[in-house]
Amino acid sequence: MCFFFFSVKLGRHEHGRHHEEFESPYIFLKDSQESNDKCQQQRDSLAAQLQVVYEHKSRLEKTLQLETTDRKKAEDAVKTIRDQAERDRADARNEIKKLEKELEELKASLGYY
Repeated sequence: MCFFFFSVKLGRHEHGRHHEEFESPYIFLKDSQESNDKCQQQRDSLAAQLQVVYEHKSRLEKTLQLETTDRKKAEDAVKTIRDQAERDRADARNEIKKLEKELEELKASLGYY
């Protein structure tokens, strides 16, 4: 509307030129709108893709946290079992030494050398 007013004020509203003067801005506006629409579609698409990426990242972080927790629990369980096995082995060695000592004392008391 502003362009028409400007053209009329300058006295350039002949039929031939008038159509050409409006066609070029119309095409420009149409192209601009199409470009804007494409940009908006791309923006929407990228926003959707980004949302999917964030959701995937969140799931991966949760999975990693669970696996880290599970691994720590497993390591603690292995350490507990290993420590118990070492205590049992030490107890068994002490029992063997005690029994060997008792055997030697028994042999000595019975006169076996």
